[in-house]
Amino acid sequence: MSLPDSLPPSAELRQLEDLLAKTPSGVGVAVACETRAGGHRFPVPVITLGSTAPNHPAIAFIGGVHGLERIGSALVLNILRQLLARLP
Repeated sequence: MSLPDSLPPSAELRQLEDLLAKTPSGVGVAVACETRAGGHRFPVPVITLGSTAPNHPAIAFIGGVHGLERIGSALVLNILRQLLARLP
């Protein structure tokens, strides 16, 4: 996933980009859509592990920044970091 040039600096997005740059094969990375705020574009990434069959069990981890609270993004990044570390 590559961040748009018009994106303002964001620690969470930079961490996510660094993390996804090191993902092993078999991990799907895509941008579902983009959202806009304050004249900037923000990607909404989708990271898939395992089967993508619609009839298989699935779980979603969703986190974002709300106002000044960044805990949602921090938690999702931590979960993703741990899952990716266990893949090998």
